[in-house]
Amino acid sequence: MFSEIATHYACLKPSQIPTPTKVATTRNSITIAWTEPNPNGCPVTGFSILRDSGFGDEITVEVDPISVNNKPSLRSYEVRDLTAVGQTYRFKIRAYNYAG
Repeated sequence: MFSEIATHYACLKPSQIPTPTKVATTRNSITIAWTEPNPNGCPVTGFSILRDSGFGDEITVEVDPISVNNKPSLRSYEVRDLTAVGQTYRFKIRAYNYAG
């Protein structure tokens, strides 16, 4: 009798992405770019982009998850529909692979 099939990945989570840089702005959008992370043994499977509200609060607002979560290659993104005109926005980018 055989055991059930199992898939195991010999890798670690991707390295942390340095703070993204501002590429361009409009009245209601900011284009940000970042350095591709070290995938640490497994290919990157997607990203998440988080931001604050523009008023210095926590960086917890997830930006357009349907567009970025399953993109294995992403180095820049235009964040649209920003409403805090004249404010400073802060961003955080996370990369994911089979390890998390």
